[in-house]
Amino acid sequence: LTRPLQLIMIASRLIQTKVTGLRATRSARTGVQNRMQPRQVLRQQVVTLAAAESEVEEEPVAEAKPRRAGGRGPRKPKPGPAQTMKVDELTVGQEYSGAVVSVTDFGAFVNVGCDVDGLLHISQISNDFVKNVADAVSIGQDISVRVLSVDMEKKKFSLTAKTGEAASGGGEKPRQARVRKERKAKPQIPVSAGDSITGKIASVASFGLFIEVGNGFQGMLHSSQMKLPEGVEDHFTHFKEGDEVEARVASINREKISLTQLTEEEARAQKEIETKGLATVVDVPEGSGPFAHVLAQAGVTRDMFGDSVSA
Repeated sequence: LTRPLQLIMIASRLIQTKVTGLRATRSARTGVQNRMQPRQVLRQQVVTLAAAESEVEEEPVAEAKPRRAGGRGPRKPKPGPAQTMKVDELTVGQEYSGAVVSVTDFGAFVNVGCDVDGLLHISQISNDFVKNVADAVSIGQDISVRVLSVDMEKKKFSLTAKTGEAASGGGEKPRQARVRKERKAKPQIPVSAGDSITGKIASVASFGLFIEVGNGFQGMLHSSQMKLPEGVEDHFTHFKEGDEVEARVASINREKISLTQLTEEEARAQKEIETKGLATVVDVPEGSGPFAHVLAQAGVTRDMFGDSVSA
């Protein structure tokens, strides 16, 4: 019905246009001729449109695809026993045989015959540490589990596949045990204050040497505590990494190890210089100025200048 209506509307527009044109160009023709002209045009247009309509082929209508009667088809049976129990029928501590129905990052869900599946957390899959759940269990795998806890209000329960003491939750978690083991295995400083050592230079700094003392520890030999060979003025250019150096453990403060090459007497004298001044270890006349102390410490005496130096 739509197509004939469109043809009639088109014919009506054509007639209206034609009539308007005829009125504009109307001359001395009689009124009868003027009234007959639109009718003739109408007949001609209708005939033309009818002929065109007969030549138009109707487009084929696409047939609707029939729907599958079964939808997605029947579901596969769920692994494990028939789900005939209720959550309130489970017994904490009781062992059940079930099957893994799904695997997640934090654990697996197991069908033990209850109307809901129980959660087997990743920490309860094995007595050993489990990093990846998919590496330990798989969907459809038969597994024996125990009920750890039941939440009646939320209708869910947790399971464990551990054995022995670990199954009751009293055992230490694998990560905690590993951290504790690492702390216990922390190396101890292999030297004590006063020990004499021979170690390799680990690194050379402008202020001293870092020397290996064992078990991954290093001791610091400050430049002020060195005894350089005769003619050597700079340790930085004299020593290199890998050289062996003899030293003595001066002190240990936690993991900070201080080394020295001075004897106990030399170290004691140097300490007095640092704390009390040069006058306690250098023989100079009482009342001498600071410059006299410096000269005396350097070994310069009045006798070296002979009679040229007056009193």
